[in-house]
Amino acid sequence: ETDIEESPLSHLNLSMRRDLIAELSEAVLEDPHSAFAAPKKDDDMDKSERTITSWFESVSKMRRLLLMADVSKNDNDEFTAKLGIMSLLAIFQDILPTYRIRVPSQAEMNVRVSKDTKKMWDYERDLLTHYRLYLQLLEKTWNNGGGKGESSNGGTTPPTGLAVASILCLSELLKSNYHFNFRSNILTVLVRQSNNKRCTKVSQACCDALKHVFATDAQGDVSL
Repeated sequence: ETDIEESPLSHLNLSMRRDLIAELSEAVLEDPHSAFAAPKKDDDMDKSERTITSWFESVSKMRRLLLMADVSKNDNDEFTAKLGIMSLLAIFQDILPTYRIRVPSQAEMNVRVSKDTKKMWDYERDLLTHYRLYLQLLEKTWNNGGGKGESSNGGTTPPTGLAVASILCLSELLKSNYHFNFRSNILTVLVRQSNNKRCTKVSQACCDALKHVFATDAQGDVSL
């Protein structure tokens, strides 16, 4: 983290932010295994010369996308945040495996394994970490946009467009990756909002996602 309070996106206009999200997304999809690795640090740079911009460029591609998708860290830019969460949705739908990841135990980690196995463990751990951060961001975005409890926003004001987008992302993730890790986290949010009376689009998306799971979960792993 950095102790500089300025947003890392302050020097970028809207067009530049949009292009950066597109560039980062394309890079992640081209090489997911390097998406979680931070670029090599410039050891010649004096600490006093390190700016928020250089710090932003020193973190991984996925970390940068998560920052741009968070209104609390991107100058309260809802357009960029919405573009960010939708881009991350497309990325995770593309790179998530078709199996649940089992994190190796400490005992297994202590056993000597091949370089390929170690590389895969590291990648899966990083993937899970960033996917969990994304899910937490979506839930936070929903809560902050008027989705926390039935009485939020006075109980009658509909949620913001960004908050609705976050629910739509969760709904799409459940439909496409209900077999994957953290599905209970998604289910908790969607079940709660399936009867949302302030936004039909939200309740419909949640119900559609839940119906899809019941219809396609032949083994009953999720629905039961």
